Amino acid sequence: MASNKKNKGSQIALISRLRKLELGPCFKRPGFEQSGEGVFLVSRCHKGGNYTVAVFLVDIYCLGVKDVIFNDRITKGELYDIVDRFQMEPCDYVEVHNRIYGAIEFAEEAGIHPPKEFDRVEPILEEDTDDIPLIEYEYGKDGQHYFIASNTTEWIKYYPILVENLGEDNFKYIRPVEEFEDDYDDYDDDDDFDDEDDSYSYLSDFRPGDAQSADDIKYLNYPVTLTLKHPEILLSITGEDDEWSVPSDEQVNEILSLPADEIRADLEQIILYNIGALRGYLSSDDDASHASMTNAISNSVILLGEVGNSESSLDVILDVMRQNEEFSDLCFGYYGEEYLTPTLYKLGASQPQKLSDYFREKSLMAYFKLCVIEAMAELYHNQPEKREFVTQWFRSEMQYLIDHAPEIVDRH
Repeated sequence: MASNKKNKGSQIALISRLRKLELGPCFKRPGFEQSGEGVFLVSRCHKGGNYTVAVFLVDIYCLGVKDVIFNDRITKGELYDIVDRFQMEPCDYVEVHNRIYGAIEFAEEAGIHPPKEFDRVEPILEEDTDDIPLIEYEYGKDGQHYFIASNTTEWIKYYPILVENLGEDNFKYIRPVEEFEDDYDDYDDDDDFDDEDDSYSYLSDFRPGDAQSADDIKYLNYPVTLTLKHPEILLSITGEDDEWSVPSDEQVNEILSLPADEIRADLEQIILYNIGALRGYLSSDDDASHASMTNAISNSVILLGEVGNSESSLDVILDVMRQNEEFSDLCFGYYGEEYLTPTLYKLGASQPQKLSDYFREKSLMAYFKLCVIEAMAELYHNQPEKREFVTQWFRSEMQYLIDHAPEIVDRH
């Protein structure tokens, strides 16, 4: 029987209340042995006829308990609404207990532990002791952990843990395939990519915004997978499907305590990957949350202002600014200047020619070009020794704007 030693003080009241209630009906969704992902429901009965219910999403192939839904004091009708929604059938509590704790134990062999939500809800289960009959079930696939990553965030969170605890050759996996990859398959087959070792492949014909042609604007290509040195960075900056989520001061300090070059490389890759992902999202009919993509981009833009360089990092920031209006609205709303201008100032002060080249590109948003003007104004105010140079820069760019306004200014 899996050993459960968790006994947090914050759970005492909940343990006392729930474990005094009689166990109610339990359910499972059939077919999980083949799919690897089970849904199990445990209920407790209140004297008034209501139920407290927990639904456990359990990956029996690798990750153990992935998520928990908790409902306190619901009616019998509401209980069976949940059962119908998940297409579940009745089962014995002992099976549910063994399935859950057995999957947890199997996952912990690979260094993976249940989410914090499980700790809070665990008291709805009976204490994991020898009083519960032991049933031996099979976990994994063909005797190994079998990691099926449902999305990129899950991949970068768990893959390094599995490698660290099991070794690269001692588990099987399926990497996530982003939906937008299906729509863009025109990359150059002659490119010398090694499927085993290359960090990522590219979408060579994918163009953002309202680009006229590859001759007009030199666009970066976008990675379709991520291989980060510090995957915890992405987890800190994406939030939990909440728009405008920002990392805490503690998380920022943890990120900035890492080697600067490694942070920079990870942030650049995160931005480029999520530009491609968000553009794919915008071109599809998918109505899923885009918050993780937009948070990753906007928060990375700010962090690159601290650790970025005036070469590759500035190129990435300028590519963010080559996107269209819908992209801008999702990532920055009305606050694009607040996000972009400080980073442009820090990275572009020593590369005014790059800013000038960007400023003269065709078919780009005037709103983003305003950020370049603001960054140069910051340079004028903060570095008096460069004021004459900045003044000349403004004269040159304003004259170019006057001469070529119909070509380089859009309607936005």
